[in-house]
Amino acid sequence: PDGAAAAEVSRAEYESDAWPDGTPKRWRGRDAWKNYIDFDSPHRTQSDELNRQRIYFFHIDARGRLWRKELHKPDGHDGQMRDPRMLDFFFGHMQRNTTGMHEDRYPYLSRRAHERYFASCDEAPIVFNDLRDGELRFLCPDGALARSISTPFAPSELRIAADGKLLHPVVTAAVDEVGERPRGERLMALIESGTASRLLESCEEQGEAIVLTWRGEETVLLPLDSET
Repeated sequence: PDGAAAAEVSRAEYESDAWPDGTPKRWRGRDAWKNYIDFDSPHRTQSDELNRQRIYFFHIDARGRLWRKELHKPDGHDGQMRDPRMLDFFFGHMQRNTTGMHEDRYPYLSRRAHERYFASCDEAPIVFNDLRDGELRFLCPDGALARSISTPFAPSELRIAADGKLLHPVVTAAVDEVGERPRGERLMALIESGTASRLLESCEEQGEAIVLTWRGEETVLLPLDSET
């Protein structure tokens, strides 16, 4: 079936083991999606070939913006992802890439059913660009909130990198295999510079230590390399 037909397929037809004319489908169960891909048409690029395997590539910059990548254009971006629902799901399911595929260039991964979104980043796989009501948040380009990664701000969990950047842990819903229940995965998220500056204004040096005063309490900031 062509792309238009695939887009209009009903749930009952998708789950059926045969086409409407009675012809048995080649793929069943977890691989049913392959019935709607024309694997025999010529590949235009390496990315085209991988996209048919439901493999995609992305990059997260230091501001938390998500960019589409193409393998044949390693130094360029192919457009910014702006849809808040997509961003919420993507970041909410971020995990370390332990698949054995593309790990050197793309150390992180987000999965959606059979689709695998491999990700690289400038600083961290998740970036918090807002702090309010005691929560670290990520606001999408349209101002919508990516609720799946909103995280209570805990000063004792804050870490400072050698270059002065601030990071804070976030727990995502990692998925190892299709159909498995998500598990929590702890990652270190960057606090974007504008938000970090507000915190640093509440810090002072005490000897060799940097101390944050937050809501009347003092917390010594630990170095990032102390994170286990």
